[in-house]
Amino acid sequence: MTGEQDKKLILPDGEFERKKDLNKWTPPEVAQAKAVKASETQDAMKQFVTLEKERRVLESRLKEVKEIRDGLEQTLLERFQEGQILSVKVDGLTVYLHRQLWARPKGGDYDLAVRALREVGWDDLVEIKCNIHRVSSQVREMDREGVELPEPIREAFDVAEEYSIRTRKAS
Repeated sequence: MTGEQDKKLILPDGEFERKKDLNKWTPPEVAQAKAVKASETQDAMKQFVTLEKERRVLESRLKEVKEIRDGLEQTLLERFQEGQILSVKVDGLTVYLHRQLWARPKGGDYDLAVRALREVGWDDLVEIKCNIHRVSSQVREMDREGVELPEPIREAFDVAEEYSIRTRKAS
């Protein structure tokens, strides 16, 4: 396909424009995409949209359930602590109070925490890591601006495009 045909894909229920990023597909991906017939694509899209709508309903319901559960957990925490209850069996599940200790840097002062860990010889608990989300954000910004990544970054990081199918409410 060339020219105007190259920019649109015609399916039974509408046109789909080729996005700039799709031009970055590798030849095997293009061949695989072309192999799918229009009717199969439309059926797959309808099934995808049906499942997407169901996912949204379920996630919304799950959010509601978690909010209710979290409120009940606070009430039960108080009751368990007040009444010295260890566990109770209800409808085939054992409800019990679980204790776990967590150490967090006071006031979020990680520098102080690292110094303290090293001072007592717990160096193996200190990790130096980069924030992969922030690095990826910086790489995306440079890509949008058409700026080449610095050589040390190209040598140290694999940068890969990933595609996913998403939905939004049609206007």
